[in-house]
Amino acid sequence: MNAPVFLLFLAAAVGPLVAATTIDTSDRYAWAANLGWTNWAASPASGVVIGEYVCFGHIWVANCGWTSLGDGTPADGIRYSNSNGSDFGVNIRDAYSDGTTTRAKVRGLAYSSNIGWISFEDIGNPEISLVTGRLSGSAWSANCGWIPLSDTTNFLRSTKIRPGEDGDMDGIADAFELELSVPATLTKYTFVGDYDGDGHSDVEEYVAGTNPGDSRSNLAIISFVVSGDNHTLTWASSPSRIYRVCSSLTLLPGFWTTLLNDIAPDSDITSRQLTPEPQQKRFYRVEARAPLSP
Repeated sequence: MNAPVFLLFLAAAVGPLVAATTIDTSDRYAWAANLGWTNWAASPASGVVIGEYVCFGHIWVANCGWTSLGDGTPADGIRYSNSNGSDFGVNIRDAYSDGTTTRAKVRGLAYSSNIGWISFEDIGNPEISLVTGRLSGSAWSANCGWIPLSDTTNFLRSTKIRPGEDGDMDGIADAFELELSVPATLTKYTFVGDYDGDGHSDVEEYVAGTNPGDSRSNLAIISFVVSGDNHTLTWASSPSRIYRVCSSLTLLPGFWTTLLNDIAPDSDITSRQLTPEPQQKRFYRVEARAPLSP
């Protein structure tokens, strides 16, 4: 008999944001053959910030000074276009997962007044692990060659991914609202609204990484199959989120036990084997959270 299931995911409003660097001070250096050490956290206020949609801040290189990754204010409110000198920077985009790791692409342009443009491009494949925060790949400078973000002994790591700006204070990152609204607006989705009428509020869908404008897109348990000693839980998932599976004998708060934590999704559907539990009525829930959330 299939065990009863209960779905719950936690929604938390985006709180006040600070501009302090997100780079771990213990993992802030990367070595470039033609530049020497690059320091991504030279000071809390001026170091690099890895954000949900964009990066900003500066890299310090003793031989050539500061390199800017952007100012954190893309013209469209979502990501830098990199189409002109006033709207440049490095973006975080295209999260993907294979069930063991979840990554996002780091793409765009950085600028140094002493060495010119630095390109974070497909050839160098710069990425960030959404599980560990570790950066990998390389950026390209026409004047300095490849600038690695990691090697066999040194690597850069972000301790968190800074949530997107929430100017209207509705608990939903502005970039998320603008990207999923046509035309782009901050009024379509709200803290208490459920625009697509699927039973999940707009802010809950932001936390879950689903589309609040599409009733077919939501965090949901698809099946729970018991076959002998094999128990398999399957749910709809997003590559931009990390998951936790919990169980309880009651729906009362405070009685939930974590069975699996920090689950990188398989793709848009994720399945996990659960350890068989005593044969009695039991509830299961799947929680979603933003990777490396503060």
